Amino acid sequence: MSPEEKKVFACGENFFCSLFASLGAATAEWKGDEAEVFEKMKAAQGAFFIFSQSAFEDLKKNFKESFPDAPYIVFPLPGEENKIEREIAELVKIAVGVEI
Repeated sequence: MSPEEKKVFACGENFFCSLFASLGAATAEWKGDEAEVFEKMKAAQGAFFIFSQSAFEDLKKNFKESFPDAPYIVFPLPGEENKIEREIAELVKIAVGVEI
């Protein structure tokens, strides 16, 4: 897959999707409708998937069955103390000068 063809697909709450949409990712807002989300995910076949933790908890089983070799990352729920959240906060602070 050439760099021009690489895709990123994000699924999560409205704020989560808005963030990744502004960076050019395809998105599906998680509202509990698995069929709607999977329809959009199938259109993004070959993408790198990014999930909010709450969306992934509900989609995990079917995602792993439908996309067994797809690369993905799961972002933790807000407020949970973890390394990824601290690193993202530091990157945002460096990039835009805003502490989160």
